[in-house]
Amino acid sequence: MPFRNSLIWKLLLPLPVILAICLGVAWYLIPTAVMQNAQDAAKRSAVQTAKQFKTIRGYYTKNIIEKAKANGSLKPSINHKGKPNAIPLPATLIHDISQLLAKEQTTLSLYSPFPFPNRKDRKLDDFQKQAWAFFGKNPDKVFSRQEMHGGKSILRVAIADKMAAQGCVNCHNSHPLTPAIGN
Repeated sequence: MPFRNSLIWKLLLPLPVILAICLGVAWYLIPTAVMQNAQDAAKRSAVQTAKQFKTIRGYYTKNIIEKAKANGSLKPSINHKGKPNAIPLPATLIHDISQLLAKEQTTLSLYSPFPFPNRKDRKLDDFQKQAWAFFGKNPDKVFSRQEMHGGKSILRVAIADKMAAQGCVNCHNSHPLTPAIGN
């Protein structure tokens, strides 16, 4: 009986319980922390990619579209493919590049509820509708959501796209269907 009353016995008895509790907590917390870290990294990467595309679009507008329009030999067009004197509009360029990147499991979409004639058949999905509503109140924030597509978990990320290149602003604000004209 002296062994049962010893300090070693009193320490050894709760040790498996404490160890089981620690393992249970680790079993729960570590995967959750790893998943959250991965989602945060994916979100940062998506935002960085969107910003890079915005930079490319601004460069293209300023250094290609404006020169083409001034020269008159090339015309920016949504339907540029197969037309010898047509080049893509800036958003069309981004759309075309995104189609190429889709092969690498990366997609980038520019979407808007504004009914330009070339968008008449496009319908916003629930994520896009929620993003638009969110940006109405939080234009400088990031909207994201985890979804299942084709049995895979994906992270969808949206950021508000504010036109910075003056050529984009001029073109969109001069278009008769642009909201800026009617308001």
